[in-house]
Formats: sequence, C-alpha cells, structure tokens
Amino acid sequence: MAEWAEVAGFAIWIFLFMFILPYFVLFVAGGASATVTTAGVPIERVGIFSESLIKTSFYYAIGAGALLLYLILKVIENIIRTDKKAYVRYGWVNAIIHDPSKGIGGINKIRIFNNPLKLFLISILFFGFLSLVSTTATNTVLSDVPQITMEVVPSAEIWLSMEPAASSETIVFGVLISLALGFLSWGLYRLKIEKGLLYWGLSLLFIILFGLLWMGYHSIVYGNDEAALTSTFVFGLIGSASVILIGSIIPWIVFHQINNLVVKSVVVYGMDAVRTVGFITYGLIFIFTISYIILSFNKKPTFSSGDY
Repeated sequence: MAEWAEVAGFAIWIFLFMFILPYFVLFVAGGASATVTTAGVPIERVGIFSESLIKTSFYYAIGAGALLLYLILKVIENIIRTDKKAYVRYGWVNAIIHDPSKGIGGINKIRIFNNPLKLFLISILFFGFLSLVSTTATNTVLSDVPQITMEVVPSAEIWLSMEPAASSETIVFGVLISLALGFLSWGLYRLKIEKGLLYWGLSLLFIILFGLLWMGYHSIVYGNDEAALTSTFVFGLIGSASVILIGSIIPWIVFHQINNLVVKSVVVYGMDAVRTVGFITYGLIFIFTISYIILSFNKKPTFSSGDY
C-alpha cells in the first residue's frame, strides 16, 4: 500500500508544480495579462502563447513524458517485486522516487530520511542555505536557468524560470539514474555476484558520470563558459549523489527548484532584496521545520481500551 501511495504522492507533487501552479500564476493571479511600462510608456503584455508557453513547451513535453515513464516503471517494479520469475526477466526495471532502502551511503539509514515530508523540509533547509549563500554571497550560480524572454510580469517570469524546467530536467535524470542502478543490480543478480564493494564502486562512478552528463546537457542547452560548467558539474554531482546515496529523488528536485528560484529572483529583483527576503524566509522555514521534527519525535503513541 505504501508503494502505491508513493506513486500517487509523487505524481500529485510534480503535476502541481509543473502544471497547476504555473497556470495559476499566469491566468488566475494575472501574471500573463498585467500592464507594464517600457521606457515609461504603458504597454499590454500580449503574446503569452507565442512567447512564454511555446518556448517552454519543450520542458513540458519532456517533463510529461519522463513523468509518465517514471510512473510506469514504478508500477512495474511494484508488481514484479515479489515475483521471482518476473524479476529474472525484468529485474532491471527500477524507479527511485522515495525508497531509502535503495540508498548506499549509510545516510539513507538515518531514520528521519524515511519520512518523505521530513526529507522534503530538510532538503529545503540544506539546499536553500547552499543556494542563497552561493548566489548572494559568492555570486556563484550552481546551475543556470532557462534564458527565455517572457511577456509576463516579473513574479510570473521567476516562476516560469523555475518550472517546468526544474522538475522536467530532474525527472529525466531520475529515470536515467534509476535504470542505470536497476541494470547494475539486475546484472549482478544474473551473474550471481553478491552486492558489495563492486556495486558501491560502480554506483559512486555513476555519480561522477551523471554529473558530467548534467554538465554536458547544460552546455548544449544554455552554452555556459568554463567557470559556469564547473559549477554546473558540481550541481549535477550533488544532485545525482543525493539520489544514489539517499535513495530518493526528492532532494534533487527541491535543490533544482530552489536554485532556479534564487538565481532568477536575483536577476529580477536584485541581490540585496533576495538576500534580505531569502534569509528571512529561510529563518521562518527553519523554525517551522525544527518545531515539526521535535514535536513528531515527542509524539506519544495513542492507546485504545483494547490495548489493556
């Protein structure tokens, strides 16, 4: 039952961020229809379909396709998990959404990471701090954002720079990492080789390879210079490591979303504004997260009369 809840929860989360919230920002909150000024002359922002949505259709297409494939792989994995004969033939099918048992780093055994909500909040704290410090303190962009000229208000432009690019790109790499680890585990099983240092070593090699693949993809799509490519490689390295070591794609999606949000906000509103608002928001989330975790640990089990 938990496996199907994982599939449903993941699908709802991604669908919300990729489709529902962008639609809300553009058409309900007025992001696509507000009047702005150019050189002091009021103009109506038009052409939203020709400029914004069509230019981001690439991300929507690969995101929707990758999400569908991700869910299909997860459903198949859940079906064959208890069927040994099916596993012999299709054991390479693998989809890492949130399954810490698949992690290899030891940190996947930390109890707090087993709860997807707690992992989500901790990811916001860790990667939020990293993104804010790297962008506003050292002026280092870990991963570039889509450079699309958008005929929308600034707040909508920030959102459309975060999504659908963040989720779609991360999901594609999540599928690739899942299949790579699936084929590795299945291959060792077919060869009757026990999982051990070989699996660990090759998994760690995958972290480097996917970091390089992430850097190469961004070089083709965004055209970064050498310094930017180094930062992009580090971003891909951290993201793929979080998936492989923890056994969850949640941290990488959060990292990507926050990175895009902070980077584009700096472009639109300036460094000082983002630094001030960003760290105040971070402080509030920090207080909420720590309070939630402490309360969850102190929560006493409930008993009914039947327990006595």
